[in-house]
Parts: sequence; structure tokens; C-alpha cells
Amino acid sequence: VERIEQLLSAYHIPVLSVEGYEADDVIGTLALQGLSRGLNVVIVSGDKDFHQLVQPGVWLLNPGRGGPAGVDEQWIGVENETERLGVTGRFVTDYLALVGDSSDNVPGVKGIGEKTALELIQTYGGLEDILARAETISKKRPREALLAQMDNARLSKELVTIRTDLDISLDLDALHVQSPDRARLRDLFVELEFHSLAKAAAADDEGAAASSLVSRQARYRSVKSVADVEMVVARARSVGRVAFDTETMLEPGAPGSVDPLRAILVGVTLCVEPGESYYLPFRHTVAGPAQTALALTDTPSSVAGTRLQSAPGNLPPLTSPELQPLRELLEDAAIVKIAQNGKYDALVLRREGIKVANLAFDTMVASYVLDPGRRS
Repeated sequence: VERIEQLLSAYHIPVLSVEGYEADDVIGTLALQGLSRGLNVVIVSGDKDFHQLVQPGVWLLNPGRGGPAGVDEQWIGVENETERLGVTGRFVTDYLALVGDSSDNVPGVKGIGEKTALELIQTYGGLEDILARAETISKKRPREALLAQMDNARLSKELVTIRTDLDISLDLDALHVQSPDRARLRDLFVELEFHSLAKAAAADDEGAAASSLVSRQARYRSVKSVADVEMVVARARSVGRVAFDTETMLEPGAPGSVDPLRAILVGVTLCVEPGESYYLPFRHTVAGPAQTALALTDTPSSVAGTRLQSAPGNLPPLTSPELQPLRELLEDAAIVKIAQNGKYDALVLRREGIKVANLAFDTMVASYVLDPGRRS
């Protein structure tokens, strides 16, 4: 436990606990505190005990698991809370008190199964109501079981009831995601002889330092003249590679899905070095002098009666003679091209008459190759 706490501390992952109480009680207390503040609360767990906390504003997410006996991810809210246990959150503890739970050492009432427990709850209500009328139950087996095991039933309900009144406060500021202490992680992994993890932590530390340096020296510019386009092209040729990305919108009347063959090119971003990127606008429009935000459309039209006009700073069309150097750059097989979902961008540019050459690296494909099971 001490080692786990050291690692969590190095990762800057908060640990919330209350002496003498289980994690379920801490979660229950914080969940209701969040609800009282108007937050939407999601409890991530496959533990059926948490069904008792489901109510408007509180959801339960069972993340599922893989493998031969895999379980699919499932969201539980008030609209489907009875699907797993057959009862609403109000009666979850009563149900579990009757049927027990061997995995949590909850004895329950021997002789009462799931079907009988549901019948009793539907007929009489909660556990105390059931016990109060145990002698009147017509079926012999559940009647005798309840009369003989009342103490077990009450103990079981106490065991499965999640406390929501612990002495702990929800501090959202303290729960913000923070960057890990990579140097501390590296030292811990070396001490534990986790050599691969130690190397990864060292690499992450170097990467974080480089990223921080890039962020301090970043140059992101909007290109507004043909002369600047020529400068960007020259920069890309000097390094022999360029990462590119298209900004698009769907043409009028196109379906809502992302379709490169129905997309209108609005702008292109070119990145020649980490922290050095250039945006080339082609089809930005504005709606009169009162509108400050850019509206992206294919051609001037009207919005609520306001005429849209080409925005200042748009470059000539990609097909124009002035932008021949840019077209030649993208079609030059000697220049390495990098993209994210490059097939989409290449098809968009193909509609502009440009055949992208030497698309050598696609970060989306690389991500899939590294982790094909990752959920998007």
C-alpha cells in the first residue's frame, strides 16, 4: 500500500479517504455533495451496491471488461435502473439484504432467492415492512426463513448500505488533472527495478521539457499575402517536409456526415517545424461591419437577411497562378507530407486540382497501429 501511495503521489493523483470507512462510503458522500452543488455525477464502477445511489443527477457507469467473459460498457440512470437487479434505487439495499452477496460476505436470508426477494418487495415494500409482516406470508419457506433470520437480514442491510454523511468535503480545485512528477516516477521505477517504465518516464520527462520549450517559442501565423505564401513554401522546402491540414465545411444541402467529396475548402494549415505553423485562409466571409466573428461559407450569400462578403485577408484561390508554388510543393514527391486523417485532406485538395504526393506519415493511422483496441 505504501508503494502504491508513493506512485499515486508522483503521478499527482489525489487519494481521498476517511479513517475507518470503505471507499464506497467516501464515493457515496462525495457523489451527493456534488449533486447538491448542481453537478452531474457519474460513478464509474461495476459494483451493484452503487445502484442505491442512482437518482436524477446521479448515473452509474459500468466500464465493462474484455476477454472471453467480457462485459459491455453500460450506463445506468433512473430510466433503466431496474434492468440489472429488478428494483429501483430506493429498494436496492432491501433486495441485497434478502439475497445476500457472497463476494462481499453479506449473508442475506438463506432460502430467499432473487425471484422471491422481488416478490416480497413488490408486495410489502422495504425490509422492515417485510419483517413486520413475516408471519402473514403465505409461502412457508420464505416465511420461516425470515422469522428465523431477522438479525441476519438487518445486518445484511447495514453491510450493503453506502454511507453518504462522512466527514469529508468535495474540493474540486484539488481534483484538477496535473502533470506527473516524472523525475520522482523515474526514481521510484528504478528503485522497484521496473526498468522499462523507468526508461519511459525518462523519455516523457525529456519530451515534456521539449514541449515546454516549443510552447514558449511557438510561431503561429495567419498568412495574408502571396509573398508570405512563397516564404512558407521556401521554409517547407528547406526542411524537406511539411505537415498539412485542411479546414472545411459541408457544401449546402450535403448530409450531416463528414464527406470529403461534399466538403468546401475554407483554409489550409502548414506546419514546417514543431511550434511553427501557418494558416492560409481561402473562403472566410463576414456579415457586414457589425459582425466580428467569421462565418465560413462557400460563396457570398445571406444570413437572416444580411449579405455575406469575402473576409479581408483571404488569399487568391488555390487554382490561381499566384499560388502555383504552393500547388507544386504539395505535389512534389521530394517533400515528405505528414497529416492526420490524410486520406480526407488529400481528397479535399484533389477537388481543388491538387494531387498530394509522398504522404509518408499519418498520425491517425499510427495511433491505430500502436493501439488498435483503443476506443475513439
